[in-house]
Amino acid sequence: MGGICGFIGKKCLSEIELAGMSEKVAHRGTKNEYGQAIFQLDGGYYAGLAYRRLAIKGNDKTFELPVCSPDKSISVILDGEIYNYQEIREQIKDYPFHTDSDTEVILAAYLKWGIQFLEKVNGMFAIALLDRRSNLLYLTRDRMGEKPLYYYVNNENEVLFSSQPKSFLVCNQFVKGINSAILGSYFLHACIEAPNTIYKDVYKLEHGSILKICNGELHIERYWDVASKYREMSRYEIKDYEEAKNGVENVLKKAIQIRMAENQPKGFCLSGGYDSALVCALAQNISNEPIKTYTIGVNDDSINEAVYAKRIGEHLGTKHTELYIDEKQMLSLLEEIPEYYDEPFADSSQLPTMLLASLARRDVDLILTGIGGDELFGGLDIYEIVREAQKKAYIGKLMYLLRKNPHINKMKMWEKLSIKYRIISDDFNSEAQTQTGVKQYINCIKNILKEEPSSFYYEIESRYQEKDWGVRRMLLDLDTFTIDDELTKQDRGAMKYGLESRSPFYDKDVIEYSFRIPIDFKLNKLERKKILKDILHQYVPKEIMDRRKMGFCIPQDKWLRGPLKEKVMDYTERSFLIRQGIFNPDETSKFVNTYMKTGDLGKWSGANYSKIVWAYFMFQQWYMKYIL
Repeated sequence: MGGICGFIGKKCLSEIELAGMSEKVAHRGTKNEYGQAIFQLDGGYYAGLAYRRLAIKGNDKTFELPVCSPDKSISVILDGEIYNYQEIREQIKDYPFHTDSDTEVILAAYLKWGIQFLEKVNGMFAIALLDRRSNLLYLTRDRMGEKPLYYYVNNENEVLFSSQPKSFLVCNQFVKGINSAILGSYFLHACIEAPNTIYKDVYKLEHGSILKICNGELHIERYWDVASKYREMSRYEIKDYEEAKNGVENVLKKAIQIRMAENQPKGFCLSGGYDSALVCALAQNISNEPIKTYTIGVNDDSINEAVYAKRIGEHLGTKHTELYIDEKQMLSLLEEIPEYYDEPFADSSQLPTMLLASLARRDVDLILTGIGGDELFGGLDIYEIVREAQKKAYIGKLMYLLRKNPHINKMKMWEKLSIKYRIISDDFNSEAQTQTGVKQYINCIKNILKEEPSSFYYEIESRYQEKDWGVRRMLLDLDTFTIDDELTKQDRGAMKYGLESRSPFYDKDVIEYSFRIPIDFKLNKLERKKILKDILHQYVPKEIMDRRKMGFCIPQDKWLRGPLKEKVMDYTERSFLIRQGIFNPDETSKFVNTYMKTGDLGKWSGANYSKIVWAYFMFQQWYMKYIL
């Protein structure tokens, strides 16, 4: 675990610049676990690697950063953990190991199998591997993108890379420019979709990918992806429910066990929902002593799940810690978000995520979470909604044609449609059939942005070759929302405090096994996440768990019109917007002022539009930190 960064190209960064890049990700590691090196390559090229290490396996005095092969021709740095590194090490008995580190196993595995060693690895990681024998730098990222990796390419194909893009700001060769074309998608989804970033010429390396850089040429390939793995595994569908249920329990238990392997303090997120409760239940079943569980609570019964989490912890016999937070504590974190999230990010649940990480870090080094259960096992409303919409698709064709008639469209009857009818009548883009954005949102976003957005949707649905809209949307979310929102939120929120976060549901074996389970075992009209619930009820009585889903929602509308109002209005001052050149000054001022004064924005109240205003506020917070 930690932060990695470096460069490759004909211009050699100085030791000071490389150290400056590393300092920007220092919070991801520790002050005393640091190393860097600059190498001269053939053909007038140079490469540099730097690393901030968060030691989880202990402090090995022989540990060298970067880790190098005996002849110094191969160098490796790693952010993350390789869970099966001991198993891989057993297959490379002829290598002269000097440490017990997973980083050295990566190096030995590369020497034995080449870059194809990634197919053997189970873990969460971002890796930079320099092979001086071939002038090659490999950058690679784990299958689900749990660990981040960004890279910048200038017009001479020189490359900078880092765990977080703020490292690039210290480099003279970095040209800072805003990628305005992606802002439409950002405002709609509250995050920036890979491989795009907020900066021009800066990219996120996509999950399951390898970037190969050699003599100024860049090539990207995928060694694992959701679509192809789903097509492969779904051919082996498990038709017996009990077999599937037992299989899920066993594979998830194994994923939890390998994430608990180190003899280091570890904790568990226990939100009160099914996913985290199941992870905790299986972990407690494995453990010989009470596991440590952590929960954040609020003094609002409508959104507070801490009371249920406590009840689950008591039933399982965990050592439970809860922290009740108030509005002041959450608001105080807002100023720090741009520092640790690097890009505009508008999922406000990042605030309780950060507070939970702060709480857990008081006495543990790493924490396991329940992230992933919804997308893998059908836990979100939208999956059932799109399945219902699909059944009425023939009506949608007629409605779509009627909406094209201007006289009929003036009647505005479409605003009264339920979401399933909006889905099937919005358009017939087969690449985005399961996605819908409320037209009022999209029109509003178009009005306030100066540049026409490149896209609002993830137009990639055909890659899954899946007829069932519910399954297709689950796969889409795994490819997009999971990485760009959920895992980004978790990584930045935890690493702010130097806390390692692990997600058993995103173990490769859990994901691939889930692809073999029929959709009807996961969700139907009566129940979502059926198979997970049936497993959990073996450990936690149904009466403790059986309640409506709540979720920890930040009162965005209340804050934006209250304690944050003055700051939002400052960001909307006309002369400031003109200097920015990103937003339409008149339309933006009109929108924000109307929202603040009355909330009367047509059919929908201002509270509904708080999503857009919150994304606007978070963008401006980022802009003030990194651009001005």
